[in-house]
Amino acid sequence: METVAAGLRNSIVGQRIASGRLLTKQLARVNPKNFSSIVSGKTIESVNRKGKQIIIVLSGDWILWVHFMMTGKLWLLSPDEPETKFDGAVFELQPLRKKLVFYDQRRFGRLKLLRGGELTGLKEYARLGPDALTVSSEGFIQRLKERKKNLKSLLLDQTAVAGLGNIYADESLFLAKIHPAAHSSRLSKDRLSELYSSMQKVLAGAIRAGGSSIRDYSAVDGQRGYFQIEHRVYQKTGLPCPICGRKIERITIAQRSTHFCPRCQRK
Repeated sequence: METVAAGLRNSIVGQRIASGRLLTKQLARVNPKNFSSIVSGKTIESVNRKGKQIIIVLSGDWILWVHFMMTGKLWLLSPDEPETKFDGAVFELQPLRKKLVFYDQRRFGRLKLLRGGELTGLKEYARLGPDALTVSSEGFIQRLKERKKNLKSLLLDQTAVAGLGNIYADESLFLAKIHPAAHSSRLSKDRLSELYSSMQKVLAGAIRAGGSSIRDYSAVDGQRGYFQIEHRVYQKTGLPCPICGRKIERITIAQRSTHFCPRCQRK
């Protein structure tokens, strides 16, 4: 999501929305009836991110809040690119002469037009913990210690720390040599500090590589990331651990596939 936000900042800030349309009943139900007239003519002032949520700030104290969920995307396309049945919203941008399209194949994604002051009251936004890229080591350790759960569940819990997904949770735990089922209350601050450092290293590497394109993810310009070639355990079930050679195993934690080395990662 940081790669997406950075791509949007570099391309759409300062652009004027010549027109904006909602294309699905799903999005129309949660937005103002005069959506098109409100967004048309507005200037995009900034693009922010918290966790997995994108906040596009418009002139006139309006905000476009976007959550991709499983398959949502924001794409910059040429004006003559044909619309598809998976397009949920489209914004014509000037003077860029591009259109920003919210695309969502499974239609789980969300896009809401809000007044600026409404963002902090939005349930999905208000519940977020500090962002994984900006939380301090001390804050990270404290939040994990006080929740007393297994680490994989905590890393995926957006109310604990926002922005970490399944891939990067697995890779961070492997780099820190901590078992995903390890209980946060039983680990020393030193080991949790190592997990924090590992998380930062994994996220920094993923951002440099443009993210992990395994299924649906791509950047705003359609480019696919390549961090997946650096994955050490994620979806490597049965393959040898790059450190010790033992086979990578897969278990289910928090209803998510979890990949780890049973020798290198200890509780």
